[in-house]
Amino acid sequence: MSNVKELYASIPVHAAKFEGKLAAGSKLSAEMRIVGEYGVAGDTPAIDQLEGDCQGATHVVTALTIGAFSFGAGSSKEMSGSATVMGAGAGAKNESQSEKLSKDGDPASCNESKRGDQAPPEKCGALLRVELAELRAKGDFVPECKAGQKLDGAKRKCIAIEKPSKHAPEDESFSEDGTKPPGFQWGEKCAAHRRGGSLPAARAACEKAVAANPPADTLGPVLYNFAMVERDQGDPAAACEKLGRALAAVPKWTAKTPDPRKTQQEELKCKELLKTQ
Repeated sequence: MSNVKELYASIPVHAAKFEGKLAAGSKLSAEMRIVGEYGVAGDTPAIDQLEGDCQGATHVVTALTIGAFSFGAGSSKEMSGSATVMGAGAGAKNESQSEKLSKDGDPASCNESKRGDQAPPEKCGALLRVELAELRAKGDFVPECKAGQKLDGAKRKCIAIEKPSKHAPEDESFSEDGTKPPGFQWGEKCAAHRRGGSLPAARAACEKAVAANPPADTLGPVLYNFAMVERDQGDPAAACEKLGRALAAVPKWTAKTPDPRKTQQEELKCKELLKTQ
């Protein structure tokens, strides 16, 4: 980097500290090892969505790039002859001829990073870049829909998710015979209708099962099937809520196979989804 424009384009986070070196005739180099970024999900907010003392705000931070870096300064000749990648590569012998301005992170630690990591390795979390997005105008935002709602993209508003509930013809006159715990037989019907793809009938049967106030060992399976109906009718947040209740009713999974309730929670990303509700 040999001018202020290049400086701010390359390392905007740290640029202000090094303008003086450019003014004195030095050339700057930035060597970086990037391992990932922290990003903000969703659309950029509108001005009237901000909370707190935000008078005069024009942009919001949308991502932070992290890893390790080393900044140096020297004459144009020195810097062009010592181009390296975090200290490895051609020209490393000239490193002593240039002035090291700042360094953070250990490139060897960065090599431990792997796909799927939720955080950077130790000594590899230095801030490299900040990405900004311009705030939307007042009223120009996409609302966050609550459980039981979905976004109508054309109208930019939340509308209720249609979740029809209607008994199957064979269920209209059905009543439990008392040979099983309360709600058990309605729960069986819920599961059967769900497997058969009749979601309105499955919902109606699940509602009857829950209304029967079943014991915990009956309620747990009923809520699991009810959660799957919610999922298939397009309401993942409601599905996550019922999966949580199913686990609370019957915490221990005795089968040798993986617990499908927890598997569904992971697939639906319930932990993140319920945080936003």
